[in-house]
Amino acid sequence: MRGVKKMKIKELEDQMKDIVLTADIMEISPVRVFNKQKVCSAKISDDTGECYLDLWNENATRFKAGDTIKLMKGFCKVNKHAEGTFVNVTPGRYGTLLKIKK
Repeated sequence: MRGVKKMKIKELEDQMKDIVLTADIMEISPVRVFNKQKVCSAKISDDTGECYLDLWNENATRFKAGDTIKLMKGFCKVNKHAEGTFVNVTPGRYGTLLKIKK
C-alpha cells in the first residue's frame, strides 16, 4: 500500500496517519456509551512500548486482553494532560482493525 507507514509504538508521533501497527492487547477498559455509540480504550504493546487504542461500536466488544491486533491505515493522536502524555491510535473512518494469530 503506497504511503502506508509500518510502525513500532515508539515511532508514533502526533497526527501521523496511514499507520500499520501490530500489537498485543494488554487490557481493555469497560465499554461505555457516548453519543449513542459504544466506546472503550485498550492498552496495547509491542516490543518497543505501550499506547492506547480507541475502540468504537462493534470493535468495542470484538477484542479481549491477550489478542494480537493489526491496525491498518490508522491515525495517531498525542494527548497531553496533567496526568501525563498519552499516545492514542485509532482506525478512524478509513482504517481497518484485524485480530491476528502470532
